[in-house]
Amino acid sequence: KFRKCHFIGVFLCLCGGIITVLGDSNNSSSGILKRSDSFSGDALAILAAIVYGVGDAACEFWTKNIDRKEYLGMIGLLGSCNTFLLFLLFESRNIYNAFTTHGFPNFTIILMVGYACFLAAYYISATLFLVKCDATLLNLSLQASNLWAILFSIVAFDEPPPSLFFLAAILVSSGVCIYEICGGVDTNSKNDPQVASHSDGHIDYQSTSISDLVD
Repeated sequence: KFRKCHFIGVFLCLCGGIITVLGDSNNSSSGILKRSDSFSGDALAILAAIVYGVGDAACEFWTKNIDRKEYLGMIGLLGSCNTFLLFLLFESRNIYNAFTTHGFPNFTIILMVGYACFLAAYYISATLFLVKCDATLLNLSLQASNLWAILFSIVAFDEPPPSLFFLAAILVSSGVCIYEICGGVDTNSKNDPQVASHSDGHIDYQSTSISDLVD
């Protein structure tokens, strides 16, 4: 399913990420950056990216093989419940102050509502993307968000990016382009005779076993 050019594209993107981490580490130790925790932040970001990549792969499987709307409904329900519990445990006083101290509505609440709307729009768009493409291309493309992070650091903190960042950006962009030029990866299990008759992407749970899904 994967060709050599796919692996080349992924390899270039990984090299770009490694160069970014090494650049932050060297600049932090030499005092070029104003904060010394850049390497720790990069390490946590890499760990989060791994978990996020696993989630995107699961999203691809669910949207292509089971039901896209069911996935969105369940992730929205469980995410809302989890967020509500975390608010009660860690942010209850801040949420209370947001509604009482500055009046309603205020800028903080507008930001929260805007974030929720944009996050919902992202997940809807991501599932539509994964119906036709694969999670690997989605995760590689999301690395372009580093450009927005660098722009924010320049505007908000007056910190120009390390010199190695530009090399990393070129590698990541080249990797995404090479991966896209190679064409999509056919991971749709509709080729399976068990589910070929279901054109809407739903699986017949009565005729398909768990072992069929795993295989």
